[in-house]
Amino acid sequence: MNQVIITNNYNTNNISKLYNYIIYNLNTVDDNSKLELDIIKELLHTSLNKIKNVCYKSVILREKRQELRDDITDLERMYVRADNLDISEQGRNTGGKENDVELRHIKILILKEELARLTNESLCIDKSLQDSKDLFRNIFDEILTEAQATVMKLFYIDCWTTLKIATELFYTRDYVRIVKNRAIKRLTNALIEFQDKNIKW
Repeated sequence: MNQVIITNNYNTNNISKLYNYIIYNLNTVDDNSKLELDIIKELLHTSLNKIKNVCYKSVILREKRQELRDDITDLERMYVRADNLDISEQGRNTGGKENDVELRHIKILILKEELARLTNESLCIDKSLQDSKDLFRNIFDEILTEAQATVMKLFYIDCWTTLKIATELFYTRDYVRIVKNRAIKRLTNALIEFQDKNIKW
């Protein structure tokens, strides 16, 4: 792999971080050659899709955690209701009839264990994602227009669908796609400009 030399004082700049992120994370640099426009655009697309996929997994885990919390709450409400006890059967031989209250209690414990597991998994993913999410949020805000930055953050980081973005922002779906394409073109041009001015191979 080539050694990338940063000239001037760009090593703390967001575009510099993004440039190195898409190259070194994907390991696709050929010796003694600068990256062409199409290659940078492809690398940018790949990086965006990678972070979107991991963010989507985080979103799904949060949804599953909420479903578990709702199930636990419902079971706990049933558990404490007075009519859970069948007074007519107290002290009688029920012939091995299952105790609904006990079964609900066991189910609650199982759901709480699953919730704890998903919470730990979710926290690990979120922690590993934080730096990358911050990088992309910062670069979107720095390089793009406000509308472009908003669409890109909603689509790639918050994992909203094109339809949901269009509905919430009062856009058409086609306009959301146009804004996203313009944003990617703008980011690609910024990366090319950075490379031409600051990278020696």
